[in-house]
Amino acid sequence: MGELNSWLCVVSCGGTLKEVEKSEGSGVYECRKCGVVVKGEEAEKLQRELGLADQFFKRGRDMLLVSAPTSASAGGKEADALRCFQQALKMRRAKLSPYHKAIAETEDAIAEVFCRLNDFASASKHCAASIEILTKFFDENSMVPILPSLFPFI
Repeated sequence: MGELNSWLCVVSCGGTLKEVEKSEGSGVYECRKCGVVVKGEEAEKLQRELGLADQFFKRGRDMLLVSAPTSASAGGKEADALRCFQQALKMRRAKLSPYHKAIAETEDAIAEVFCRLNDFASASKHCAASIEILTKFFDENSMVPILPSLFPFI
């Protein structure tokens, strides 16, 4: 599970970073694939970039909270929220492993916005991407009993 919820290697070898030493600042990380060590300013830069992605995500969430799904003027807020979520997703995909829970969370938020905009085909695509990631963390069968009660037509 540790590899699923990891940062991507900074040298783009396709590996993921694991924390090998904790410190008050940013810690020390080592790539599971190539062995490169990331620490100090480089680790802090990575944390700042992911922090910025988190800010985009939070901004999108905040926009959805002030905009009721049935509001006539909601389309503008949803469009702004969608842009924030898409930016967060782009940044997270660049720095996090493909199956990181933050990517699933962002895909889910994008799906919610598309539902509010009545674009169910796009919502379905992002919802499926989120579910694909979540099945890496949970037993696939643990999700099945819930689906028929939510979607009786399945």
